[in-house]
Parts: sequence; structure tokens; C-alpha cells
Amino acid sequence: MNIYQNSIKILEAILENSNGFILFSLDTNYCYTFFTKAHKDIMKAIWGVDIEYGKNMLDFIKNDADRAKAKANFDEALSGKSFVLTEEYGDEHLLRTFYNDYYSPVIIDNQIVGLSVFVIDITPLKQAELEIKRNREFYLSILENIPNPLFFKNNDNQFEFVNSSFKEFFNFNVNETPERLINQLNLNRIKPDQKEKIVYELTIYQNEKRKDIILHNTPLYYNEKFLGITGSITDISELKSIQHKLQENEKYLAHILQVLPVSILILNKNFDILFYNDTANNIINELKLYYKKEIKNLYDIKFIDTEKTIINFVDELKDKLQNGKDIENYNVGIFVKENIVWLSVNAIAMDNKILLAYNDITEVVLTRDLLEKNINKLQKQNSLINEKIEEQKRLLSELQKANNEKNKLFSIVAHDIKNPLSGIIGLSSILANDFDNLSQEKIYDFIKKINNSTNNLYQLLLNLMDWVNIKRENIELHKEKINLLYVIKEIKNNFDNLLYLKQINLNIQINQEYNVEVDKVMFNSIISNLISNAIKFSYRNSVIDIYAYEQGENIVITIKDFGIGIPDIMKDTLFDITEKTGRPGTEDEKSSGLGLIIVKEFVEKNEGRIWFESEENKGTTFYISFKKAY
Repeated sequence: MNIYQNSIKILEAILENSNGFILFSLDTNYCYTFFTKAHKDIMKAIWGVDIEYGKNMLDFIKNDADRAKAKANFDEALSGKSFVLTEEYGDEHLLRTFYNDYYSPVIIDNQIVGLSVFVIDITPLKQAELEIKRNREFYLSILENIPNPLFFKNNDNQFEFVNSSFKEFFNFNVNETPERLINQLNLNRIKPDQKEKIVYELTIYQNEKRKDIILHNTPLYYNEKFLGITGSITDISELKSIQHKLQENEKYLAHILQVLPVSILILNKNFDILFYNDTANNIINELKLYYKKEIKNLYDIKFIDTEKTIINFVDELKDKLQNGKDIENYNVGIFVKENIVWLSVNAIAMDNKILLAYNDITEVVLTRDLLEKNINKLQKQNSLINEKIEEQKRLLSELQKANNEKNKLFSIVAHDIKNPLSGIIGLSSILANDFDNLSQEKIYDFIKKINNSTNNLYQLLLNLMDWVNIKRENIELHKEKINLLYVIKEIKNNFDNLLYLKQINLNIQINQEYNVEVDKVMFNSIISNLISNAIKFSYRNSVIDIYAYEQGENIVITIKDFGIGIPDIMKDTLFDITEKTGRPGTEDEKSSGLGLIIVKEFVEKNEGRIWFESEENKGTTFYISFKKAY
């Protein structure tokens, strides 16, 4: 007895510890006599109940239909039958699950004492089947709505699938035998061992109406086994009709060309003459007599220009047409019976052919020549008068420009030099006359202002000298290879005092390998002016960045400040000496605007380029570009 009880416990332990193993048994009153943990968990998941031994399983099933179905299955097993069912459980508020249920009666001593049910969860399989069904319906819906007729003929010569367009196009009835369409579409030409796609054109008749179609047939294989043919059909009947109409139109057009009063030639791309109309026939025949040979190609004819010089007209015609340009009213001459016949030629390229039309303009040319001889005399006289007028206009423009520049320079001398000098004289007079009564702070302030005015005045005088030399063309260009980092650091040293006074940090970030080919004196003036401006229009305790980068065969140098920026109204005239572009710096430093004029002149003399970006109250970045030096 102990061995029997131990065996029962071992069996129960195996069943309980077999993960996901669903098994339960009921007595003849549908009450639980055994169930695995997996079955208990499933009942909890489906119906939200905790089952117990001795309790009627039907009481736990909340859905009436499911309960009735379960009872009927239990009764069938209690009647002594073993069977398998695929069943679905769960109500509208719970997940529906699917199972294969293996029902068997429990027989002891030839008497049915209950039933057992072994359950396999097939929910993932069912869900996969449903997904496959949904995908099939989705793709079938797409195929159904494609306007081209589509079909699949299986290996048994049956149309396993045709879309609605196919049915409508061929009046196809799914119950009819496939031989009619197989023969009509010539599908037997595709052999099972043929794997390449086959495309061919057919003419068929539907209700005594001709239809031209193109078939795209693809053999379908799975694991090297021939399954059948998928095909799509394109109705090209309308296209064929259009082609037929085009052919008729070509015949009609050829007739029109014959009767036109304009000479027409049709040539191939080698300029062989394929066709000429009756109007052109007259000159062609005369050319045959003149050259004593057949005129088969345009190269057989010698052409002259209006200067009566022989030209390669056909080569010129070829070049223009190959570049997509039409020939319009091109005047050329040809020799006919020792005389020159002048033609006005028009030509266009059409696919691989050339349409050339010409008119005989000999009388027009001769009349024009007579008129031109008389007109030339008048034109020469008129030309001399116009030249004198243009020369006077040029001299007046240069005089006006020089006068404007002179006025600007006088303004600079009168204002931008006088004011700093007046300030220096006034401040130095106070220092000289009242030095002992001034505080150290006041003395330092006066000296700083004198220094600032002196620096500004010195820079202005340098710029004035450069400008005068530019205008007198006294500056010679001596280009040499310079190292950007080394030279700019040297220039920066000249501004250390100004940078210190305004507490501005000037950062230089330039690759030490960068070299440019420029006039060093002019380059120093360019960079000095741009740094001076950057300091002048930067706020105290600000930053100025100088860096460079490669741009193709050039090096671009940038000088960026974070100062007051340039107003939009000044941007277009910044490099124009005749416009007022000077304005005070952030600490009332004086500015004439002349520095940037000189910068632009020197940059362009060194074959460089200058431009800028600026936003008011945010700062300005100047860019200068020069050729690399190797």
C-alpha cells in the first residue's frame, strides 16, 4: 500500500511540476477529482476563479454558451467515447484562448467513474492562422484593386487566382474550364524548367473586338518545385491605335511638305539627305549640274558666309544641334551656275533626324547690300559723334568721382584730423598749466585719452597716405609667401596697448601650416585696419576671435567681434568713399570709414576677396580670402 501511495504522489508531483502541462479529471457529477497547477492558472486567467477539488467545474464557467458546450463534451466522454476537439474559451471581457482538448472516459473495473481531459494550448497557432488570414485578405484586396488583369495558373493548369480586372477583361467565369484562356494567352509556351520572366505581345479578340496586350509572365518556384505562373496583362490597344494614327499623320505631313512653298530637307544624323520636297528639288537639280554628281549628303555642298568666304556650315550646324540649340534664320550662300544664291536656313533636331528648311533670299541680300553701302557712310559719321559724346561722358563721370573723393578727403582732413588734434591740444594744455592740481586718476584719464586720440590720428594718417598712393598709383605690388600665424601675431603686438586699455582679449587660432602669397606691406595694412575696427567697435571686457580655414585653393581669414555691429542702412555703402560710413566707437573713438576703403583696394590688388556678416548689437565678422602659397 505504501508503494502504491508513493507512486501516486510521484505521479502527482511530476504532473504538478511539468511547466504548462494542462490536465484535469472530473467524476460523473462534473466535480474535480484532479487538476494540474497549469489548469488552475488557466481557469483563473479565463474566468477569474479559484477552482477546488470536489467542486463542480460547470459552476466556474461564467459564459452560458461555453458552459453548455462543456457539459455536452463531458457527457459524450462519460458515455464512453474518446475524442479530440478544438475549443475557444473566455467572455467578451477576457482574452479568448484556443485549445486542443483530448477527452477520455475514466474506467475502473469496466465501469465509467468519470472523465479526464488533456489540454494543449494552441492560442499562438490560432493567432498566427488569423494573422495569415488577415494578411492574405489584405494582399488579395490590393490585387483586386489593381487595374491591370492579374492571374495565377497553378501546375495543374487551373486558374487558382484571378482579380476582378481579369474577370471583366476576359468575361471569365470561375466555373469555366481554363483551356480557352490558356490557349488564347499562349501560356503553354512557358515550360516548367523555364525560370526567367517572359514578356510578349499578343493580339486577341473579345466580342469581335480587337485588343492588343502585353503579357508579363513569371514562373513561380518553391524549393526548386514549379508551382505555376503569375502573370499581369497590360492593354496597349489605345497605344496601338495612337501609333496607327501617327503613321497616317506622317503620310499626311509628307504630302503637306511636298506642296509647301518653302524648301524642306529631312536629314539623318550623318546629314545624308533622306527626303526633299518639290520646292527644294529645283536647287538640288541645279547643284547636280554644277557639281556634276548626285547630291546625297549636305557635306556635298560648299557654303559661304556673308563675307563670301567658304565655311564649314554643316559642322557648325552639327555642333549647335548637338548642344540642343535650334538654327534660326541663318544666312548662307551657295554657288549655282557661277552665281551666288543666298539662303535663310532654319533647322531643328527631331529624334535621330534633322528637319532643315530654307528660303531663297538672294534678292533681299542684294537690295540690303546696296542699302548698307549708303548706311555705312552715315554710321561712320554718327559713330564719330557718339565716340566724342561717350568720351565727354566718361571724363565727366571721372571728374565727378574725383571731385567726390576730394570732398571726402577734405572732410576727413577738416574734421577727423582737426578734432583729435584739438582734443590733444586741449588736454595737454590742461596737463601743462594745471598739472599740480590734478589728481593721479585725472592725469591718467587725460593721458589715456591723448594716447587714444594719437593712435586714431596715426592710423588715419597711415590710411590717408595709402589712399593717396593708391590714387596716384605709386604703390607697387611685391607678392611673397607669408605665414599667416607668424605675421598676424606680429601685427597683434602693435595693438597690445589698445587691447589692454579696453580689457579686450584677442584670440588667434590659425593652423601654423597656412601660408598665402600676398604683398606683405598691404597685408599688414589690411589686418591692422580690421583689428583696429574690431577693437574700436567692441565693448570693454569683450573678445575678438581671429581664425582661418581652407576653402578649395584659398585660405579664408576671419576677424570676428561681439560689438555694436553694422546697421542695415550702412551695409551696402560700407566700401564707398563717397558715402559717410564713419561713426564713433564704443568709447567714443573716432572713425573716418577710410580704413575699410583701403582694405578693399589692397585685398583686390592681391587678387583676394572681402565680405562681411553683421547683426546690430551682436557683432561683425569680416572674411578675407587669398590664394594658398605652397
